[in-house]
Amino acid sequence: MSVSAAIARLALLPGIVLHELAHYYFCRLIGTPVEEVSFFSFGSPAGYVTHRVPKRFRGHTLIVFGPLLVNSIVAVVLYASAILTWREIASLPPIDWAPRLPLLAGGAWLAIVTGLQALPSNGDAISLWRAAKWHRDNGNFLALLAFPLALAIRLANWLRGFWIDWIYSGILFAIALDLSTR
Repeated sequence: MSVSAAIARLALLPGIVLHELAHYYFCRLIGTPVEEVSFFSFGSPAGYVTHRVPKRFRGHTLIVFGPLLVNSIVAVVLYASAILTWREIASLPPIDWAPRLPLLAGGAWLAIVTGLQALPSNGDAISLWRAAKWHRDNGNFLALLAFPLALAIRLANWLRGFWIDWIYSGILFAIALDLSTR
């Protein structure tokens, strides 16, 4: 890994860790044993949670989509906090901005990296596909609904090359902006 790639990975660390913590939390919530956890790595993948197969398909779906829910909510809260902080700073004379700008920059950075890491990974898509196939083969035809979701996750990961994760984080910012103006 190049130095610039390592720095970029470090910059994403809070979002990656929260993503994996969400997987871990939902495993624990539904009672699925966790076998191995890596909250952060410079390798590929950037982090992972290896767990046993949940007994129910909806449990597996919660584990896969948990980070989308958790990271999205946390990103919106952090964006809203940054927006409110900016409004407070903007109401002050410019000479008083300096001590507050690090708080604003830190909050905005955390919001961005949390939003960037909200989308499920290719590993999540593969896991969902396999679980849906197993449950479909064992008579749970509601699992058929997961196939398009798994394909959508794969598409979203392919679109990361076209900045879909940045677009999603921007959408979360827009939601926070809307919520903070009410």
